[in-house]
Amino acid sequence: MIYKVVSRSAKLGDSCLQEIPRLLSKDEIRYLSQIDSVKFTLAVLLEFGLIAAAVWLSETWWNPLTYGLAVIVIGSRINGLGGLMHDAAHYRGYSNRRLNDIMGEILALPTSASMAGYRNSHFAHHRELNSGNDPDWQRNVGLKEYEFPAPPSSVLMHIVQYLSGLKIATALGGFHKNKDTRDIAAAVARARLFFFVALLASSIVLGFWKQPHRCRSCNGQLVEWNTDKCPRCKNDVKWTYVLAAG
Repeated sequence: MIYKVVSRSAKLGDSCLQEIPRLLSKDEIRYLSQIDSVKFTLAVLLEFGLIAAAVWLSETWWNPLTYGLAVIVIGSRINGLGGLMHDAAHYRGYSNRRLNDIMGEILALPTSASMAGYRNSHFAHHRELNSGNDPDWQRNVGLKEYEFPAPPSSVLMHIVQYLSGLKIATALGGFHKNKDTRDIAAAVARARLFFFVALLASSIVLGFWKQPHRCRSCNGQLVEWNTDKCPRCKNDVKWTYVLAAG
């Protein structure tokens, strides 16, 4: 069972091994450790709902502006899902740990990570905070964007690089190179593989890869992807697909 399979790093827990300037009182820890499953569920529904709304608005009133805004909204909400996955990794989503871990893996799917792998790496980060054994420190040390102080122009350049996707290999590669992130249960790995294969297959079958093109009967009338008829001559349109064209 997923919730019974805990990898080496996660078994060691997330208690920091370094000196902490101020320890929280028992009352503070008890208050901060409360699990509010209703609030967590509402937050999950809100994030997925915003993603669905962004997709619907972009496809219903498609133009470069709505598409660009949808990309920003969806990207930010995937980051939000990653935050909720973080809470599930700390067992803060649901008191039922099986439900907590299943939901955590669902939340992890859009982020490219698995919650179990993230838990391994993240617990090690808590235990070895900012030490040579901290996986977050190891991933970022030597990168110019993490060297401070830095001039504003350099900071701005790095922000633009990340926003434009030029640093995607750095952002994802460093995380996935950590062996602890790949130390997950076989059941989790198989479930993730099945999901991504099913997603690709359904996207092809349902025509998510359709390309807008011009109607030959109307001297180049542009036909949008979400209609099967030319808006000018009402003739049926035969679609081409990105994968087939490639």
